Amino acid sequence: MYNYIVIENCVWSDSNFNTAVYPTVVEVKSLSGVVIKDDHYLVDNAKIGQLFIDGVLYNDLSNVPEESENSDFVLTTSTTSDRTLLAREWRDGELFATDWIVPVTDHPQHVSYLAYREALRDWPSAVNFPETKPTITQ
Repeated sequence: MYNYIVIENCVWSDSNFNTAVYPTVVEVKSLSGVVIKDDHYLVDNAKIGQLFIDGVLYNDLSNVPEESENSDFVLTTSTTSDRTLLAREWRDGELFATDWIVPVTDHPQHVSYLAYREALRDWPSAVNFPETKPTITQ
């Protein structure tokens, strides 16, 4: 039995929702049989999400030669490269992650969180969407 990787072009995004498409390991499959050649690379499921560029696996873009300008890109769960859709997905995640604060009225940052959540909800209709993300005041 041997393993091989499945490579697909996947969307990577930076913190400003700029996107790039890179070949990425999306699956590891096992096949019965014997590998005869010595030039095969043993893989496992830990390789999923790695970049595959010019025959080399990379954990992130910062390790890719001559790609330093894209070093803050991360693999998205989205199949779209539309910045506004990625921004909305991020916003929805932020709202979900801060749902806990609503019933906790005695939290020292309760008012700040509520203002942040309101800014997140209003953000898609703002003139600066998606360039300027809302932030929480400390």
